[in-house]
Amino acid sequence: MLRKIAIILLALVLTLSINVFSEDTPEGMVLVKSGTTSEENGELTVNKDFYIGKNHVTQSEFEEIMGFNPSRFKGNPDNPVERVSWFDAVMYCNRLSKKEGLEKYYKITDIKYDGNNIDSATVKENQGADGYRLLSEEEWEYAARGGKDGKSTTYAGSNNIDEVAWYYRKAPSTMPVGEKRANELGIYDMSGNVLDWTNTRWSDLSSVVRGGSWCYYDFYCEVDFSYALNKSHKDYILGFRISKDK
Repeated sequence: MLRKIAIILLALVLTLSINVFSEDTPEGMVLVKSGTTSEENGELTVNKDFYIGKNHVTQSEFEEIMGFNPSRFKGNPDNPVERVSWFDAVMYCNRLSKKEGLEKYYKITDIKYDGNNIDSATVKENQGADGYRLLSEEEWEYAARGGKDGKSTTYAGSNNIDEVAWYYRKAPSTMPVGEKRANELGIYDMSGNVLDWTNTRWSDLSSVVRGGSWCYYDFYCEVDFSYALNKSHKDYILGFRISKDK
């Protein structure tokens, strides 16, 4: 009898643990703990825990939420969506938040469309909201470097680009997400496949993009490579991944 009760209690504990884990960690995301990377690994500091998508947002995910697929390489539902502007990316975040009953992170007004795509808009952040958002540039690099305990590598998760990235020598186009090796945190394609839009503003008209691309040379895929594009820019090298405050 006591043994039976012990087994039942153990089953309840395991069930509760699974439920807590599933509630705390959104599906398809990784929790990144705050901290500072080593001096050798960039000495980057992030002060708050956050969640990050394991993969780029795919064509099928984008189409399900937005109702269209802007990608050049259509017909590949598991490939990252591309040809999205920064405005398209933040709109996706808001619509996904609404679908899941979360508070929207962005207030988007004065929207002007170019077909299905948003060409311009006024966007303000609702900081503290529990909805989805883009990563800051600092969060992106911190996660790409493996977080506070990450090892110093040239690319996200390896010194050998072929292990972790799709780039010009290996890919004729975008490729299905998650097929290369993940970095230490279990995040894929941070040094290749498509670039990521970030939440970090370079100017009123532009935002920083990070990561490599399927048609980039290897030195453009290095973990510290950074530049900015106009927020309305759309290209087949350019996608995004989602984030969320803990």
